[in-house]
Amino acid sequence: MAVEVAVAVINRAPLFTLLLLCCVYSLCGHSAVLDDDRLDILYQSYDGGGTSVKAPAIFVRKKLAESSAISAHVLTDMVSGASIDVEVSGASAYKEQRNEWGLGAEFLKGKAVYSLNLSQSSENDYDTQSVSASISQDFFGDLSTLSMAVSYSDSTVGKTGEVDFSENAKQYSLDVSWSQVLTKNWIASFSLNKALDQGYLQNPYRFTRYLNPESESGSTLQYIGDKDDELAYGFPDIRNSEAVAIKMRYLVLKNHVIYGGMRYFQDSFKIKAYNVDIGYNFRYQQRWLFDINFRHYEQTAAEFYRDLYDYQNQTNFRTRDKELSTFNDNMLSLSASYDLPHTAHWIKKSSVHAFIDHIVFDYDDFRDASVEGYTAGNEPLYHFSATLIRIMYSLWF
Repeated sequence: MAVEVAVAVINRAPLFTLLLLCCVYSLCGHSAVLDDDRLDILYQSYDGGGTSVKAPAIFVRKKLAESSAISAHVLTDMVSGASIDVEVSGASAYKEQRNEWGLGAEFLKGKAVYSLNLSQSSENDYDTQSVSASISQDFFGDLSTLSMAVSYSDSTVGKTGEVDFSENAKQYSLDVSWSQVLTKNWIASFSLNKALDQGYLQNPYRFTRYLNPESESGSTLQYIGDKDDELAYGFPDIRNSEAVAIKMRYLVLKNHVIYGGMRYFQDSFKIKAYNVDIGYNFRYQQRWLFDINFRHYEQTAAEFYRDLYDYQNQTNFRTRDKELSTFNDNMLSLSASYDLPHTAHWIKKSSVHAFIDHIVFDYDDFRDASVEGYTAGNEPLYHFSATLIRIMYSLWF
């Protein structure tokens, strides 16, 4: 099962697909003109929390005419290591691979862009099929853009070593956003998201733990992933969530931009979260583009989360998944892009990009139960740092 690298992937969202699309579309932008033909080759490396991920990816888009285009992407996540959850459960380090492919189509009609995307990812214990559709419409002399998107994914959850284990999870999502040119130097956007997750929503490898004076460690682990065990299984099968975000960009000087944003999230698990970020980018000698960004994230715990329960089956719903605990993280991101000289007449533009993110996670109520010499519930609070590196080559043709 793919690694849970950041809070955005609590529900097993395909992390590196999102990173790839963010890289591609943050550079492109959308308007009432379809983007040029483009090829992106991306390599990503993540290391932190006992887990290592290597992920090459390719994305390509091609216009069929001025009013239509198709796109495709393929990527592979190669995961290895042993996270804190694996260590505490006594399992050994693991290696796994996730493969994903996707197809997309875009259609331009007047000032509206319609798109449809399909994707499928598979690994040894998790398969997902997704479909999404969106429309983007320019208004008021192209100073305003309204975008709406819907998506649906259907996942089959398995468990390594248990061929009979098979559960299903579905996700429905609606996004609405409005972007506005406020002045010649200032752009702002506002977005809303509503999502519904349904089915088997927990990680099938997770355990809870409860106090047990008769145990040498003072606690006992309890497996809660078997839905057939009505007494032991303790996780909701429905999750509703809402999020709202605002972003702004301001041109301070020619080729110098400051930007920032805020996002608030809440769900039916009673998690409340927010993040803020601020960044600055500038162009140097026309060919170089540099960017620095800082982001802070905080969340409260799910109402049924506990690091240590008082006794077995204490509550109807139970979890010790650290991604549902109270924690915060701080991320510093640096990037540099270089526009390469033209080498052939059919190349409109080409560039190379390097991104590095350093993230520090601090947990307020999740303890490192792998540390020896402490009684249950008195272990040090867990924390770790991670580094994500991305290298990308882009070609417009």
